[in-house]
Amino acid sequence: MARPSKIGAFQELLESYLDGKDAAWTQQDTSKERRVPTLPQTSDGKVNVRALARELQEFAIERGEDANRVPDSAWQYFYKHEPLAEMVDLIASEQGLAKIASRTRDDAKDDASSEKISRLNKCLKGQAEGHAQSRVRVTQLERDLANARAENDRLRERLGIMQRTGLIVRTGDTTH
Repeated sequence: MARPSKIGAFQELLESYLDGKDAAWTQQDTSKERRVPTLPQTSDGKVNVRALARELQEFAIERGEDANRVPDSAWQYFYKHEPLAEMVDLIASEQGLAKIASRTRDDAKDDASSEKISRLNKCLKGQAEGHAQSRVRVTQLERDLANARAENDRLRERLGIMQRTGLIVRTGDTTH
C-alpha cells in the first residue's frame, strides 16, 4: 500500500493556516497604511519562511494534529515545491511582502552582477597591462626614431661636404 504524500497533508494544513492569516488581514483597518502583515516577515519586508514553518507547526499542535505533520525542516518545502510557495506568495503580495523566492532571485542577480564585474575587472586589468606594454613600446620607438634622425643628419652633413668640395671624407661608422 502506498504511503500518503506528506506534502498533500502539509498543503491542507497550510491552506487552513493561510485562510486564518488572510482573515486576520482583512479584519484589520481598511486603510493600507495602517495594516500590519499577518505573515511573519523579515526586517527587509520579505516572508520569513523559517518563522512561517514554526508558526505552522504551532498551528498544527493547536488544532490537535500530529506535530510530525510539520517537521522542523518544513521550511524547505516552500523552496522545493512551487505550489506551496505560490500559495504563500499570493497572501504575501496582498500584504505587501516580497515573495518567498525573491531572495533567491536577488542572490542570482547578485551573482550575475558579481560575475559581470569580475569579467570587467579582468578585462580592465588586461587593458591596463596592454597599455603599459604599449607605453614601453612607444618609448622604444621614440628612441629608435631619435637615433635614425641623428644618423640622417650626420649622413646629410657628409653628403653636403662631398657635394661642395668633391672630397670623400672617411669618418668611420656614422651610426654614433
